[in-house]
Amino acid sequence: ICYLCKGFLRDAHTINECLDTFCKACIYNYFLNSPGQDSCPKCQTHLGGRTLETVIADQTIQDIVDMLYP
Repeated sequence: ICYLCKGFLRDAHTINECLDTFCKACIYNYFLNSPGQDSCPKCQTHLGGRTLETVIADQTIQDIVDMLYP
């Protein structure tokens, strides 16, 4: 479940610093629409000035979600 939209993960992306996972659209919108925001929306881990560089696609989690909820 995505912390931001509360729905099933769609195109799961994980923040490397804290390993929290969100939908790609949700996490990108969060950082792009919140100027100056430099921490994880879930755990508040400080990400520095490179927020979008710490977000990577997480195919393993997406495969699990797809398997459980086809």
